Amino acid sequence: MKEIELKTMIDHQEFARIYQILKEINSNSFIQINYYYDTPGKDFTKNNETLRVRQKGAQLVLQHKYKKVSNGNIRFAEEYSEPLDGLKLFMEYKQQIVKLLGELVTYRQEFCVESAIICLDTNYYLGHIDYELEIEAKSIEIINRISEELLVEKKEIQGKHKRFMNRLFELEQCSKGEIKNGEKTYI
Repeated sequence: MKEIELKTMIDHQEFARIYQILKEINSNSFIQINYYYDTPGKDFTKNNETLRVRQKGAQLVLQHKYKKVSNGNIRFAEEYSEPLDGLKLFMEYKQQIVKLLGELVTYRQEFCVESAIICLDTNYYLGHIDYELEIEAKSIEIINRISEELLVEKKEIQGKHKRFMNRLFELEQCSKGEIKNGEKTYI
C-alpha cells in the first residue's frame, strides 16, 4: 500500500488553535501505541525502515514501512502489514530476530475533511512529549490546500520512529555518560 502524508511538528498553542478550527467536524479520538522493533545492530533503522507493532484497542498489527522518501514535509512510503495475535519481546521477521525497543503512545484526534484525514497527535515516549499535525490524502494537491486553509507553517520533521530512536540513543548515551546537552543523534 502506498501512503502520501504531510507531517509537521506543532507546539501546544498551535495544536489548540488548529483544534478550535476543526472541533465542529465529526471526529474520532483514540489511543494508538507503536511498539518499535529492530535487530541488535538496528539494521531496519539504518536502512531508513520502520518495523513496529501498532495497537489500536485490542487489535495488534505488524507494520513494516520501507522505501520511505521525503520531499520536505510530504512523505511517501511502501507499507506491509499483517495482524498479530500477541506482542512479544523477541520475534522473527524476514529471517531476522528482532527485539522490542520500546513504545510510543499517541493520543490521536482524527478529522475527516473531503477525501483527507487530518490528525492531531499528542505523543508520549521515553519521558518526552510532543505534538504533531498529520494530513493524509490521495494527492499532494489536497494535502497542500488543506494545510494552507489551516495556516500551517510547514516544518521539515523527523517521523515518530526517528524521534523515538534519537531519544532512545540519547538515553543510552546518557546512561554511559557520553552525551552533553543533546549533541549526539543516532540518525
